[in-house]
Amino acid sequence: MLADLGISENQFGVYLLTFKTYRDKFLAHLDDEKIMNIPVLDFATESIRYLCDHLRSEHPEWFNGELPLMGDYYRACCAESQQIFAEL
Repeated sequence: MLADLGISENQFGVYLLTFKTYRDKFLAHLDDEKIMNIPVLDFATESIRYLCDHLRSEHPEWFNGELPLMGDYYRACCAESQQIFAEL
């Protein structure tokens, strides 16, 4: 997965830490953070796509054709959210 993402294990660890910090300091506990610093989702999105593609190819019997292609699913969800936001 790391090779597919083009990052090292250390870089991915630092990336994961940004999510943990966001969760711990803003979402879950709202410590002293006044500004929401949402992590960039590029590697998260790609790692989910990688996992789903891997599971689909290695264990198709688990899904019975019900696991969508993550790239298509992500784009559809983004388009839907943009449409909803535009209507507000």
